[in-house]
Amino acid sequence: MVSKRNFFNIMIMMATLLFLFQFSMVIRAQSSSYDHNNAVSENPLSGQDAWQQAKMELSALTEEDDPYVLFVGDAAGGMGQAVSSWCTYRKKNIIVTKSMTELTDYVKLMPEMIVLESESYALEGASLKKLEKLEKEGVIIVFGSLEDVDAIRNNGELMDFLGIQSIAAKEKQLTGAKLFEGFLLGGEEWYQTSKNDKYAEEKQDLDLTVPWYQIGSGTKAYMVGLIKEKTGEKEAIRNEDVPSLIWRNGIDNGSVFAVCGDYMKDSTAIGILDGMMAEANTYYIYPVVNAQNLAVVNFPELSDVNNDEMQNLYSRSSMGLQRDILWPALISAMDLSHLRVTAFLHREDTKNNDSDTDTLHFYLRQLKEQNGEAGILLDQTNTASLQSYLASSGSQYQYGAFYTEDSSMAFYEEQKDQPVFENIRTLMCPYSGAHPVLSYYNDDVTLQEATSDGVHYTFSDDIRMRSIQSALGYTGIVLDLSDVFWPNGTSDGWEVLQERLTSNLRTYWKKFSCFDSTTLSESDQRVRKFLNMNYEATYFNKEIVLKTTQQDSWFVLRTHDAPIQKISGGTWSEIEKDAYLIHCEDDTVVIELKGDASLYPSKD
Repeated sequence: MVSKRNFFNIMIMMATLLFLFQFSMVIRAQSSSYDHNNAVSENPLSGQDAWQQAKMELSALTEEDDPYVLFVGDAAGGMGQAVSSWCTYRKKNIIVTKSMTELTDYVKLMPEMIVLESESYALEGASLKKLEKLEKEGVIIVFGSLEDVDAIRNNGELMDFLGIQSIAAKEKQLTGAKLFEGFLLGGEEWYQTSKNDKYAEEKQDLDLTVPWYQIGSGTKAYMVGLIKEKTGEKEAIRNEDVPSLIWRNGIDNGSVFAVCGDYMKDSTAIGILDGMMAEANTYYIYPVVNAQNLAVVNFPELSDVNNDEMQNLYSRSSMGLQRDILWPALISAMDLSHLRVTAFLHREDTKNNDSDTDTLHFYLRQLKEQNGEAGILLDQTNTASLQSYLASSGSQYQYGAFYTEDSSMAFYEEQKDQPVFENIRTLMCPYSGAHPVLSYYNDDVTLQEATSDGVHYTFSDDIRMRSIQSALGYTGIVLDLSDVFWPNGTSDGWEVLQERLTSNLRTYWKKFSCFDSTTLSESDQRVRKFLNMNYEATYFNKEIVLKTTQQDSWFVLRTHDAPIQKISGGTWSEIEKDAYLIHCEDDTVVIELKGDASLYPSKD
């Protein structure tokens, strides 16, 4: 039997615990401010202050001009646009010409790098002799795509310059490809399917019919094709003997890079160019955004849609489906991948929709608790209904991120003066290649292209993702749930999409968990710093001095067996061997490398 005294003490303790529990919930609700988006910057950096390439002409160059990259080819083509974007990201000027003959001996400042759209530009007149001379003077030469096998085979001088020992076949069927570690971030990768892979046919989208270039001594392969070995062959084919896809010829310690295939004809080029720069230099440091984004489109759905089908498939209404199944699964995906969600809400435009706004407030609260963010799906069929709904909700939430399927942005231009766009900071659209991955859409709004849908994943997608991660420290995964609510078949079921999304996040993006997870509005702030900054780095006696115009910015440093010993003005973390993420807390950062000083010559 409990005494009166003990009973009284127990009741006091229970009352105290109840009070503390309830009080903490009240404080949490008040301090969390679920109806406020902290990620939307009140005074964002402007596109008016973004770094701009200088307009330069070969005939007007002086020795006092800044270094530049020379692109020889079509400026409007995929490669020309990709090289131009890379130069903007690296704060390098670019000059475009359609012929090597324009680069005469009278040009007073030679380029830092020359990118040839194809080998044909090296075969014009004395262009090859000129390239050989420039390579000896330290200019990096890049053959962006080797296209004419016969022209290369018939020119021994060009083969020697490219480091090609022989051409075993004009066409060779590959079984896959291998990317070696150290060129792009993310380590070694084999792009070869197995019989047990149920998505093998979908994944293998690489061009598997290529010329068989066999490279000689003094070269280094970064990506090779895989071929089927002869039956009974005892030893595996050596890397030098398989078809080479990306390689370097180090003539006289110079740098001539060659690419076989279309890898330089879209945004994949930006990481490849950084890999080439890292290979050609003692050290290489460059700015990155440091932002990993997961966007969920058509979620939450703020009205009941297709309920008969949802009841049939999930025994729930569409509202119940997203509350009981979709949202818990997304929380699990966030926990597994350490990514944070930007949810682009949608409202179906029908007369029978319920006007209750409790659903909106529920998901704003849920997103806040998960450090996520709400954005708005810009849709021609629902924008008017959505604006009316948000106005009646009484919510003061600031929507800084918008998503549109229309990469031309025509509908946004029609709607941008509406009240719902008052706090817009950034637009996201699917990957199309029509825009740079990251850019200013106008002086007030940034544009972030999606880099993957997170579900359908191919080998070329992986190479492009690794390249963008290497160059920008950025990803934009977009999961569109519209097919879940309006399925066209069993492949659109949530069970299928969840299984594929979870598998992909835990596999392909796991290697880049070193970069920060952000919402799109947080990413927008970092993109603005990245696009607006300028920087310079000097190197002497194991010491790198980095000066940047933007504090609280990020860089990637790549070295060759020279780990960081100490740093002042910032912090660092290791991404992988010989690659480090640098956080610049001040505008000047000094990085000291380990090792024998004699191994690291002075370099600006």
